[in-house]
Amino acid sequence: MVGEMHGAVSALLRRVPVFLFAMALMLAGFAGGLFVAQYKVFPYATLSSAKKTFVTAVRSNPLQQQYEFKLVDVPPDQVAARRFEFIGSDRLIDPIVVPGGQEHFREYCPDHVGCLA
Repeated sequence: MVGEMHGAVSALLRRVPVFLFAMALMLAGFAGGLFVAQYKVFPYATLSSAKKTFVTAVRSNPLQQQYEFKLVDVPPDQVAARRFEFIGSDRLIDPIVVPGGQEHFREYCPDHVGCLA
């Protein structure tokens, strides 16, 4: 009985240095994270941008967005001219972003399979 207990204790003691090293790494990582967050040193800007991008992507949930499309008969040579319908004006006042995709806006991106936006 004493021999079994002595063997179990010695096996446990052999693992203590590995456990202490792992704990020291975790403590150093935690302290480093606190330092980066407090003094905003590298890699704070990168991680902050990544967090904002992730939160925005989760909130927008692009997979559930529904787009309404209305199909109309337009001759191919008039597609670019009739792409937008102006209400209350005859031109755009501010720049806009338009969703694109494969085979969209080929007149602006002729070397590719279409423009993304």
